[in-house]
Amino acid sequence: MYLVEGLNIAKFKISKHYTHGVPGNLVGEAMVKSVIVLAHSLGIDVVGDGIENAQQEVFLTNQHIDSGQGYLQAKPMKAAAATFYLRCNKRK
Repeated sequence: MYLVEGLNIAKFKISKHYTHGVPGNLVGEAMVKSVIVLAHSLGIDVVGDGIENAQQEVFLTNQHIDSGQGYLQAKPMKAAAATFYLRCNKRK
């Protein structure tokens, strides 16, 4: 991974406040597209945060984000499943 010389930045996360209105909000779309192009031109990976529906996921994927975070990417576990998982994967 390339770090921008002097900035020491490897990843840039686009806040859910910006991804929330896309697609559909032309100003929001323009801002997100601009940030992605700028970050990629500097060799910085882009993470989209707050991806909550398929339309947002498709829009951001089409803009070539490197990864995404949100409800579609990681569904919450039920309490019993989380407890079982934590017990089985406890570090020794």
